[in-house]
Amino acid sequence: MIDRVGRNLSGKRILIVLCGFELGGAERQALHLARHLKSLNCEVEIWGHHHNKAGPERVLDICESVGLQVGEKRFRWPSRKLALTRDLLGLLFGLNKSNPDIVISYTPWPCVGIGLVWRFSRAKCFVWSQRDSDDLQKDRMTRLAYRSATGIICNASHEVGYLKRTLGESRCPTVVINNGVELSEAEKNRDQWRADLGVTNETVIFTKLANFRPQKDHYSLLLAWRHLLDSNLSGSAHLVLAGAPQESYDTVKEQCETLGLSSSVSFAGQVRDVSGLLGATDVGVLSTFHEGMPNAVMEYMAAGIPVLATDIPGARELLGPISELQLFPRGDVTSLSKQLRLMFNDVGLRHELGNQNRELADREYSVRAMCTKTTEFLIDLASSTC
Repeated sequence: MIDRVGRNLSGKRILIVLCGFELGGAERQALHLARHLKSLNCEVEIWGHHHNKAGPERVLDICESVGLQVGEKRFRWPSRKLALTRDLLGLLFGLNKSNPDIVISYTPWPCVGIGLVWRFSRAKCFVWSQRDSDDLQKDRMTRLAYRSATGIICNASHEVGYLKRTLGESRCPTVVINNGVELSEAEKNRDQWRADLGVTNETVIFTKLANFRPQKDHYSLLLAWRHLLDSNLSGSAHLVLAGAPQESYDTVKEQCETLGLSSSVSFAGQVRDVSGLLGATDVGVLSTFHEGMPNAVMEYMAAGIPVLATDIPGARELLGPISELQLFPRGDVTSLSKQLRLMFNDVGLRHELGNQNRELADREYSVRAMCTKTTEFLIDLASSTC
């Protein structure tokens, strides 16, 4: 493996293009890969579409801490013709200045933008990294960008079919490489986190890790939470919503107040100490309309806690044979409230599912495996095209 890397990737310039600098699931995976490639003597640069001045941009902090170059290049699609022309010229100028050998794009805007211009640069390979299964336009420009890729990586098997249905067949190599999960050492222990949240050790904590975007469906969870609290619980429960305050944040806060949930729900922001928070958590929740391979579910599994997630292909794929008790139909508030109550009442079930989840995560979803498989794919592309 090292010999092949030495011959094919060492010294290569690799550009990774993201939508922005807030730390979501795609960005976590990209940064894991970037650090790995840097350790293999590659020159790695990270681009983001835009800055969010209103919130923390942890991607920038991480890049600075590990010595990764960073650049900002705007691109948005769909857009008006004048804006499209301006953005594409900016991307092309940046590519020629950066002069990468391989470009890897995560999420739709970067994939479309780079796909439309990279062949006019000196780059040799373009990898389209698909992260979701309900995020693409079916327009001519998106199809053109998709067909320009020299390699496609999907982080879940169902995404291969989604790409074919949405954008058609591709002649380039396509692989499925599952995301990897790696929880860092906790900064605060269970008691410290619970003290910060203002709850006792007996309180059952449910945590949702998700940036505040409409697709994350916080509202269904809040409605189900209201039902749970109204069901005469024999104890106390607390819900933690942790994520960057993006488009839907203000709406969710307002909904929480309207439902009378402010005393039982904490808005934790974009948490740095995810391991510590999950160590204080009893159940991990992910209500969402669509995902690719949900990183939050993998983090819950790695932390050894049970999961309550929307029944989408990526979550079902992750949880495998123990998925049935941990999934609920999309947007089904009644089903979710029943499963919240089941998890609240049955501590034995929580422990059993949590242990099974940890064993599965350790076996199947490591960062090392993700980085190794991605590197091998890049080596094959480099050998044939670079």
